[in-house]
Amino acid sequence: MKKGQMRGYLYEIFISYWLEQNGFTKCRKDCSGVLNGNIVSEDGEIEGRGTNHQIDFVGIYSKNIPFVFPIRLLAECKFWDKKVDKSFIRQYIGVHKDISENYISSQRNDKYRFLDVPIIFSASGFDEEAANLAWAQGINIVSHSRLPVLNNMLQAINNIVNTIEQNDCNFNEVKTYIQRHLDCHKICIDEYTKLLKDCFHHNNALVEIPKINTFLFATNDKGALINLISKDEFPDKLFSETNEADCGIYFENDSSGSNNERVFYIVLNRDDMRRRFYFQANEALMRKDFPELPLDARLSEKIKFISELSIIKEIKGLTRIIKLKVNFESRGAM
Repeated sequence: MKKGQMRGYLYEIFISYWLEQNGFTKCRKDCSGVLNGNIVSEDGEIEGRGTNHQIDFVGIYSKNIPFVFPIRLLAECKFWDKKVDKSFIRQYIGVHKDISENYISSQRNDKYRFLDVPIIFSASGFDEEAANLAWAQGINIVSHSRLPVLNNMLQAINNIVNTIEQNDCNFNEVKTYIQRHLDCHKICIDEYTKLLKDCFHHNNALVEIPKINTFLFATNDKGALINLISKDEFPDKLFSETNEADCGIYFENDSSGSNNERVFYIVLNRDDMRRRFYFQANEALMRKDFPELPLDARLSEKIKFISELSIIKEIKGLTRIIKLKVNFESRGAM
């Protein structure tokens, strides 16, 4: 197995774990009812109109929404040496089309109907042509290439793969070992170090992976997907009597990497702990001269990208739709 494939498999384990924390139940062939997800093989293949397709993560959203068939997430996880390009987007458009059109009237009483939502996670990002094509064709994309909060996780994946290659370890055993513990919810993310040392007791170069306490999916006012990530827990208490809160958008330079790139995050204005929830900024916010722009121009670019965020989150057993509105006046502009 190639290194890129091994990295992708391990990256998929983390993404799958966080997707399940966000209300998506992984489909399996041996599951009954809607959770079968129309899986047709033990390898997790889904039957398409023309052929079967292997998808990294197939999950059913746990909440039913009026006028919408059960949501079936079709997620691909890529950890390449380069950015995902338009050739893969083009390929995935065909896969999604083949799966989502595989319905005929004679199956109405024997087969579940889904609203298929395609998404691609990339540890290395997407090039401009890929991002444009994905947007035009309704393919959701999430990049984790410029988020220091995930650097240790990505570096640990690289170290694991290098150790497996150098010591001729059995990759499937390592993958199964980690997956089994996660499936049983016996460990949290920051305990991976102990697990990995059990697998590679002779290797001291493994990077400790910090616990990620917040991994949320939000949509901005234009419907674009924003992944909010933090080591801190989301301040649920601020929403005990309301579904809305003001927030600000801030940035800092990432001193941990060689590129010293800008990193953006939001802070809820009423949060006394000033917890930071990081997200992948767009190209306008990442342009080289952004910090030198006049204050009003910087604020304008931030508002263009995010003026409001909507988040579906469970708080004290109740599903809530949280709205975060960007308001710099209540905390001071940055």
